[in-house]
Amino acid sequence: MFRFQPEPDSSYTARLVYYKALDSLSGSTADNHILTYHPDVYLYGALYFASTFIRGMDQGSVAQFKAQYEAALKQVEAADQIDKYNGAPLIQRSGININNYDNV
Repeated sequence: MFRFQPEPDSSYTARLVYYKALDSLSGSTADNHILTYHPDVYLYGALYFASTFIRGMDQGSVAQFKAQYEAALKQVEAADQIDKYNGAPLIQRSGININNYDNV
């Protein structure tokens, strides 16, 4: 339910921007949002975690895979913040009278 104050005097067109959480993973599809838009997370994550189990793996390579994996995760988090807040700073607003709302 949306509440507008003051009550609109006529019909208006509005644009709703919202943040949607990722869909849960399932076996019914071969891809998901992360795989489609951030495949490097899977690539470097697989390389890093596999390299920790391979005997004789050069520790420099393990550290490099870990750094690339963490960088890929940071890119996803940065993209998430932009999507969540639309790249705009949060603005605090005052002067809203909550007594005008029903059942709040």
